[in-house]
Parts: sequence; C-alpha cells; structure tokens
Amino acid sequence: MMEQFSEKRGVQTLLDLARAAAEALKENGVDSEAAERLGLAVAEKLRLVYGGDQVYIPRGLALLIGRRDLEIYREFDGTNHFELARKHGLTERQVYNIIARVRASEAARRQMDLPFDPPGEGGRRPPLRPPASPRQRGEGGHTGPPLREDGG
Repeated sequence: MMEQFSEKRGVQTLLDLARAAAEALKENGVDSEAAERLGLAVAEKLRLVYGGDQVYIPRGLALLIGRRDLEIYREFDGTNHFELARKHGLTERQVYNIIARVRASEAARRQMDLPFDPPGEGGRRPPLRPPASPRQRGEGGHTGPPLREDGG
C-alpha cells in the first residue's frame, strides 16, 4: 500500500514515519493491513499538524533513563544493589544514587503543597529562626558590659 506513494517527491519522511508507526502497531498485535492503514493515517495527521515546520525529535534518553531508574527503584529490596548494578551495567554507587534520587522524587510527588507554599515546594518551608537581636539587625550600640559612670 505504501509503495504506491514512494515515487512522489518530498514524501520520504512521511513514509518513514508511516512505516515506523505501522511497525509499532504490528509489534503490538495489529494485523499488517490495518497497521499500514493506521501508519499512513498517523503520518497524515503529523503532516496536518506540523507540515512546513521543522520538528526536532529528541533521542529520548531522559525518558529511557527515567524508566530504567524507576525500574531499579521498584526492583530494589534493600539487599540487591550488586545484582541491580550488574543487570543495568552500573556501579553499586550509581544504584545507591538512583534509589536515593527516585525515593526523594517519589516523596516530593506524593507531598501536597500547602496554601502558603510556593508551587512545587511540596509543603516544605524554611526552618523557623528566632527573631534577630538589635545587634543582628544592625542597630548597634554598646554591646559590652555596662559602663560605670565614673569611667573606671
């Protein structure tokens, strides 16, 4: 079906997108004919939405690393740092760091913001401090022992 369009100039990228979509659909159990039809529909939709624009398609490393890190976090049982490091081609230190980072991220995600917190702060406020003394406020004055009237 897609081969009939291949001679037209300027459609190669759209055909590549259609083929990639069709392959993904086939890999997910869609029959070949329907996958090709849907692949072309996806390419046409992309043409309508992005036609004439330059579109950057990232490699998606952050997404892949994020998935890997979440997988490591979920597989972690408290004792299997070494096994996880070998499985994912990392050092044990990297596994420790990933677990700590994902744990903190998950905790922050679950923490609700309070009405007086800046957005995204997850209810965390700076620690309360006692009020500043006159000296700390720069109101100076004599700070030593009381002066005697006779000067001695």
